[in-house]
Amino acid sequence: MAIPLIFLALGTFDVARWMAERQVLGLALQEAGRAGVVSHASPQAMRIAFEHAARALFVAPDGKASQRRVRQFAQTLSNAARTPPWQIEILSPSAAAYRDFSHTKSPVPMAARHSATPPSKINNYYLAEQNAHYRRIWGADGRGPESGMNIFEANTLSLRLRYAYAPRSPGVKPLLRTVAESSNPYSRQLFSHGYLPIRRDMAMMMHSHPGLWPLPANGSFIRPSGTENRLKPDTRRHEPSLKRYTAQ
Repeated sequence: MAIPLIFLALGTFDVARWMAERQVLGLALQEAGRAGVVSHASPQAMRIAFEHAARALFVAPDGKASQRRVRQFAQTLSNAARTPPWQIEILSPSAAAYRDFSHTKSPVPMAARHSATPPSKINNYYLAEQNAHYRRIWGADGRGPESGMNIFEANTLSLRLRYAYAPRSPGVKPLLRTVAESSNPYSRQLFSHGYLPIRRDMAMMMHSHPGLWPLPANGSFIRPSGTENRLKPDTRRHEPSLKRYTAQ
């Protein structure tokens, strides 16, 4: 009786640990979203906010020891699975939304702390007036022909996090390698090396003009379409004029 009881106790500990990490990661993703909505959806700002909040998973006597544990975990996963320890998918605004709602004629101001301006950006000002304009040219819902989004949805930052959880119970990792499947390439990679991906989602309205920034080369941020580097301005439509509202 002792052997199954021991495995049951280890499994209970693993489930509790998984739920605790999932809660911490949900809060960390919220922090990343808060940083993103005020920094023009900058991946750099979101990465810093997320990693700072997720450091709670690596409790240590001091900050340096905590950072060292974070680096060790990232290095272990990189050596084993050739992937970053986490991946954030930017679901919205999508690359197609930038093609539909990109402002090209009049530059949209960006924060002064950014050393560069993204090649395409969506205006966050006067969304109701913009929506009325797009409803006149695209129909009752004002949805873009490529993205299927309206201007409100294009100004919503939606993120999906996948984080590598390392099970502690014996026998779980070999089981994940053999039976677990996923349609997501990052999750498949984790499963194949015995890690269980934790997924969390969040959505928040933008408080600044979203920009189509270049993504980090290590794969920690992705977009579903993968077309952000091929974006070209769409000159087939007329951008709404907001001069009279701006003057007020």
